[in-house]
Amino acid sequence: KTKKIYVYFHNLKYDFMVLLESICLLSAPCEKDGQIYSCKIIYKKRIIEFRDTYKLIPCALSSFCDTFQLPKDINKKEYIGYSYYSVNNQPNDKDNKHIKDCKVNVPISEYIKHLKKNDIQPFLKILEQDETNIFGYDKVNQTFKAWEYYKHYLRYDVFVLMEGMKVFKNSVSKMTDGKMNLFNYLTISSLTNSYFGYNGCFDGLYTCTGQLRDFIGEGIKGGRVCVNKKYERKIIEGKTSDYDSVSCYPSAIVRLCKEWGLPVGKCKKLNNMDDLKNDNYYIIKIRITKIKKYQQMPFVSYKDQEGILQYTNELPECGYIETTVDRFTLEDWTEYQGIEYEFMTGIYWDQGYNIKMGDITQKLFNDRLRYKAEKNDAMQSVIKLMLNSSYGKTLIKKTTIKKELIRTCKDKAHKDYNKIKEEYYNKINKNFHRIKSINELNKNQSEIIMNHYDNTYNLAFVGCAILSYSKRIMNEVFNTANDLNIPIYYQDTDSMHIPLDGINPLETEFKARYKRELNGKQLGQFHTDFTINAEYDDKKFRGCEVYAQRSLFLGKKTYIDELIMMNEQGETVKGLHYRMKGMTTEGIIYEAEKNHGGDIFKLYEHLANNAAVMTLNPKDKFMIEYKNKRATTRASGKFTRTIDFRSKTEKGAE
Repeated sequence: KTKKIYVYFHNLKYDFMVLLESICLLSAPCEKDGQIYSCKIIYKKRIIEFRDTYKLIPCALSSFCDTFQLPKDINKKEYIGYSYYSVNNQPNDKDNKHIKDCKVNVPISEYIKHLKKNDIQPFLKILEQDETNIFGYDKVNQTFKAWEYYKHYLRYDVFVLMEGMKVFKNSVSKMTDGKMNLFNYLTISSLTNSYFGYNGCFDGLYTCTGQLRDFIGEGIKGGRVCVNKKYERKIIEGKTSDYDSVSCYPSAIVRLCKEWGLPVGKCKKLNNMDDLKNDNYYIIKIRITKIKKYQQMPFVSYKDQEGILQYTNELPECGYIETTVDRFTLEDWTEYQGIEYEFMTGIYWDQGYNIKMGDITQKLFNDRLRYKAEKNDAMQSVIKLMLNSSYGKTLIKKTTIKKELIRTCKDKAHKDYNKIKEEYYNKINKNFHRIKSINELNKNQSEIIMNHYDNTYNLAFVGCAILSYSKRIMNEVFNTANDLNIPIYYQDTDSMHIPLDGINPLETEFKARYKRELNGKQLGQFHTDFTINAEYDDKKFRGCEVYAQRSLFLGKKTYIDELIMMNEQGETVKGLHYRMKGMTTEGIIYEAEKNHGGDIFKLYEHLANNAAVMTLNPKDKFMIEYKNKRATTRASGKFTRTIDFRSKTEKGAE
């Protein structure tokens, strides 16, 4: 008899598409960028809302037990051969119409073909230790009940999700003195945004829409990710460190609010730069006519004819760059790259600043450190999630389409067939000029997608200022390294790969210039961030530094580091740190084993000068394909991508 019924799924998209044939939707699902956030259905005359916990807690369900310190009795490690299970081998189909290959007792030798290599022995151990025999393990005939085994672990997934949500809900209530309820929010971003609003962080700020919102949006510069062209696709020998900023975006918020704040009041049209005062925040469109200082990792950026963001030390062939920047970006480009520019148009704020967001962010960060010291992983994890999404809602994008449901019926014998048909064509005739497509959802409903004018509001200038300050934190370090001729091999938004022996002179010069310590674990500071995921004697290697002895950077989000850690006795531990955007870890390992003797570094060496067709879902990787509002299992080994980091000239020569 509950008035509001919520059903939570961890990754609603999959469950929604599986259930779609069997449910009656009340309205079009809340969907954005291919992700489903929620949907309302009618079931037995009750309205039930499906929601996605992954949008609130963006981490794997397998990490819930550690993250939220859940009871050990529900912390069950699963070893499931997902590809074994299909509609054709279910033993519980009531009509037995679709069962072609049903086996209640499944040969273990057949089942383990669907497991990862590393999962086979743990799986066999679980069967042998099953004292209650709920899996029907037959040691003599080497069989077990595969479906009972599967359902057992599915139940534990539900328990883990439920208990994790309880801890998360209680943590949010504790942080806000019971004034915020988790069930009122769909995403961690909306929860955090409300938390900041509740604490007065947006008091006095005006939201914006329409052309003003679009203009501000042009000044938003996202995270900078790039390889130094000098070192691209070349093996770097020597000790290298991954020098990482501590919580870059929270650091930017705190520093922004200490030095400026969030601009309050309405913005005004700017006609002349001379009209500005020293304390005004502004966003302007400029024409850059000269770039006088070289940076090994350029700060100045523009979009080329293909709409790709380019970072440059030189003007393009046309002789100028037209772009939109805010005050902080313009100051950095002027100081660190010596740009000369012409003012075109802009807006500014002159009513003062709200600094509360910095205070609240600093409080959250301090609380997280305290909870970590107290070993309260649940609370510190909740705060970490909030800090990582602290400004995202201010940049919420427009939605230029609208989705509506319409009844459909193909059965001419249906009593309401003519009525439904008339409603369907009336809807199309009234909206024919706006309709983009019509998609059939199930036998009773279709979804009409129409063009739509969005008149929503956001705080884009807040996100713009925070992003600019996050870059300022990085720019100061980059410019110092550049002036000291310390190579920067690669940058990934809030971190950089630099020589290990360059860190001390970098920190010394930084302190001389900016009068503050660069190294540390407080907001605004940096520290080395390499770790080795391997078993070793912690006592022997306590305090030992981890660094890369070889690195190779192929492109954005694609690189590999060969790591090493050495103690005073000369004993070493080695490891690998690698990324490849668009590829799965299983796919990388499979390709290395198939063609490079299992050596992942050799695979990256090969890709430096050659193209390769790589498999994203080898046998060890189970993947789902979403197409036409349906979820289907991808055939193992059939999902491939061509990986090629060569230049257009090299590809053309081939």
